[in-house]
Amino acid sequence: MNKPNGLLEITMENMLEIYAKTKLTDFCGIGRKIEDRLNRLRIYTPLELHNTSLDILIKEFKDVEGHFLKI
Repeated sequence: MNKPNGLLEITMENMLEIYAKTKLTDFCGIGRKIEDRLNRLRIYTPLELHNTSLDILIKEFKDVEGHFLKI
């Protein structure tokens, strides 16, 4: 994201703006398979993932992964 070093600090102030303009797979730990499962839940963006309840994520991904994905 933040060329040339590729690091971008996500703060409370810029979080929603960044989530709205990035892809799910831009985040560490979200590859194609996880993205496909999120898409089946109608989650297509990091902002939608952020707005998804933890209960839904735990139901789909179990406890540890559900908590990991709650961004």
